[in-house]
Amino acid sequence: MLLRIIVVEDQPLFRELLVASLHRREDGDCRIEVVGAYADAETAERAAPALRPAAALLDVELGAGPNGLDLGRSLRQHHPAIGLVLLSHYRTPDILSALGPDELPGWAYLLKQSVSNLDTLVRTLRNVCEGLMVVDPTLVELLRPRPHTDVARLTPRQYTILALIAEGYSNHAIAERLILAEKSVENQITAIYQHLGIMRDGRVHPRVAATRLFLDAARVRQPQTRGQA
Repeated sequence: MLLRIIVVEDQPLFRELLVASLHRREDGDCRIEVVGAYADAETAERAAPALRPAAALLDVELGAGPNGLDLGRSLRQHHPAIGLVLLSHYRTPDILSALGPDELPGWAYLLKQSVSNLDTLVRTLRNVCEGLMVVDPTLVELLRPRPHTDVARLTPRQYTILALIAEGYSNHAIAERLILAEKSVENQITAIYQHLGIMRDGRVHPRVAATRLFLDAARVRQPQTRGQA
């Protein structure tokens, strides 16, 4: 499978790093090809139709003009199936709250510091191209469910599995990480969907719905500073 992507990043060094790290990278049956790299939204928007990218890596802050979210929404108008990965320095995925339920499939939010983990980046690119929703692993670690929400009432095991779903892990990968049988993971996920009222009716991918509920019920846990217990 050939995965054509574009990179939109206004910092030249970071843009070059992304291109050098990803271009012609192979991951299993997937080969990534960077077909364009741009410093601003306007240039990327003009070039994208001819390039037919399957996914785009978009810096959230692009200086003057449209930001990464604006650009992603615009690209979707011409390429409804394009996967969109937002990159940011800020440890809050609140920007995804601006997206409507019908827009969420195929979006991801990653911290720039996580881009050095190419496994995370490639997994995210593959997932958004499949219409899934992905949240940065560091952010997932910092998020905690608000009290009295359905997410807070999940068992510890179920919450861990829901968090891994939000990070974009497949059932097989979750089973490997937790040292569980894949069937056990499938049963747990079914129980999670039932508890959260997620329907498998084909209108919204259940993993997207689960990730959205995970974010909606979450608050950011501030890292402890020296002197705190």
